[in-house]
Amino acid sequence: MISIIEILVKINIYNMNLNQVSFIINDFFDSHLQVNTIMNGNAKDFIAKRDKEYFAVNYEFINSGINGKIMNFNFSITIGDLLNEAHDNENNIFSDCLTIAEDFYTYMADVNGVIFNKSSNIQKFEDGDGDRISGITFNIQLGVIRSQNICVLPLESDEVPPINANRAFTYQFPYNLD
Repeated sequence: MISIIEILVKINIYNMNLNQVSFIINDFFDSHLQVNTIMNGNAKDFIAKRDKEYFAVNYEFINSGINGKIMNFNFSITIGDLLNEAHDNENNIFSDCLTIAEDFYTYMADVNGVIFNKSSNIQKFEDGDGDRISGITFNIQLGVIRSQNICVLPLESDEVPPINANRAFTYQFPYNLD
């Protein structure tokens, strides 16, 4: 049986970087009919921005890690709406934000070249600091296949580390531990 990694490599969908993965997230929310403002950055800046149109979404890159041939990018996503004066529409806001999040999960599960684990803890947030915004926030991890081919490394020919017959780097430890 062929693995998903082998399939992605065969159809040449790999080596996406952070900017390309961020574009996929932005592109989805930009095309979602309920979302009117999309921001990429710090959650505090998102809350502080006063000229948002709602529903508003902020996505923020948190960190990344490598596991074998997979580069994982972690993002925090916030979806929010404006409370009315009486603050009695909070459950409607949570419901609509959860629907947008589920739409996002469904979309990401089918994006070519992205490995998406449809598992996340979704937290609600409520009006605080008088900003009258409520909604949800959740973290996601998106994985992409990274090439392990030394021939594609952007190195000067005299800087390429030596490679043994197994196409593995041979490292010289600079200290004698004897």
